[in-house]
Amino acid sequence: MSHTRLPLLFLAFILSSLLFIAPMLASPEPPAQPVEVLAPLGLGEWMKQASHTGHPLRAIQFLDEQLGFAAGDGGALVRTIDGGVTWTPMNAGVANDILAIHFFDAQRGWIAGSQGMLRYTVDGGQSWREENLLFPGAFYALSFLAPDQGWVAGENGQLYHFDGQAWTQQPLPTSYDIYAIAFANDQIGWAAGDEGIILRTTNGGASWTIQTLGGADAFYGLAFANAQYGWAVGAGGVILATMDGGMNWRVQSNPADDDLRGVSMADRFTGWAVGDGGTALYTGDGGVTWLQDNPGVGFDLLAAAAPAPRQAWVAGDAGTIVRWQDPRPTPTPTPTFTPTPTST
Repeated sequence: MSHTRLPLLFLAFILSSLLFIAPMLASPEPPAQPVEVLAPLGLGEWMKQASHTGHPLRAIQFLDEQLGFAAGDGGALVRTIDGGVTWTPMNAGVANDILAIHFFDAQRGWIAGSQGMLRYTVDGGQSWREENLLFPGAFYALSFLAPDQGWVAGENGQLYHFDGQAWTQQPLPTSYDIYAIAFANDQIGWAAGDEGIILRTTNGGASWTIQTLGGADAFYGLAFANAQYGWAVGAGGVILATMDGGMNWRVQSNPADDDLRGVSMADRFTGWAVGDGGTALYTGDGGVTWLQDNPGVGFDLLAAAAPAPRQAWVAGDAGTIVRWQDPRPTPTPTPTFTPTPTST
């Protein structure tokens, strides 16, 4: 998308949204390895990166364009400090599947996953502390605003809040599995899961309201750019978007019908959704249009991270990690001048 088209795309985004205002019901560091350029043309340049694991990777997070983490089955956990040129295995101390991660920096972070596994580190993974919430099911999602403010959710509608000292269970008005949670601030947040359920809280999780139900067989990913603009992706390639904090959701057009497993937005215009069969969808206009790109892998893609509009990573089966980068030069803003008043 060129710089000069942005106002028109933004106007189209606003106008299309006004047409739909009714709520939807429905070990040691390995040597650096060269990246493999998979698709030099198209929307951008895809480069496969060596993750040093063959396990499916179900979560990926980048704090900036250099520092990132990915995790998955069998306790697989890897880290990069150079944008993925080198990925280093970390010892998570468990064999559980890691289904969700959240790191605050290179030292402090949380992992969650199967059999109620929930752990955190303050020394870059050299040691971990186990949090036992007496829950035997899977934790699928983590959302933290700060080290002393976070949530974890999972099977059977289980949701817990962390205040920096302890975890406390918060009630959800559903027993459906929750696959994704997102908080815009310490009061406003969303949860999504089985049977196409999306819920919203305005009081930090003390109570929740069902916003949609049945829009898809399940929603697996949530991303909010701020308290108003958000996206949910799920089974059958369904993509929903909201411009008003979830009061109203509308379907966005998608050129693929594969199940979508994750979504990440760099801002309210630019982001990626990924899914089965190597599906990768890009938007540069807030989802008014989603364009299908080819990352050059046939494996299911299970997670995405877009720390900046011109850079993203996707992860999935067989330890797949692929980086996308827009090779075009950043447009130079047109300078503006303010006339200097002349004295008379």
